[in-house]
Amino acid sequence: MFKKNSALQKTLIGSFIVVLLITVVTVTGDYSSGYSGFGFSNAAFYFGLAALGVGLAALPIAIIFYIAGKPEYGKAFLLTCGILLLLSGISCSSAAFLS
Repeated sequence: MFKKNSALQKTLIGSFIVVLLITVVTVTGDYSSGYSGFGFSNAAFYFGLAALGVGLAALPIAIIFYIAGKPEYGKAFLLTCGILLLLSGISCSSAAFLS
């Protein structure tokens, strides 16, 4: 599906690692603060917010890469932005449905 070490592969993997790390840190911080009503809907909501934040941050990066003359990285960040925004909508709506 991907060429080995392609720009899209690098940006997707890096972005998902950042989203998962933000989610884990947020969930463990919320859980360790003594909040007892934690459930799957909260984790899904935190994942959705993290995906939204990283997806919105990827948009100006894509524009910068297009301006700088690196269209392969611009397309990769633009696709990553779209995928993360789609995942954030799915995740936050499923969290609202589950709560």
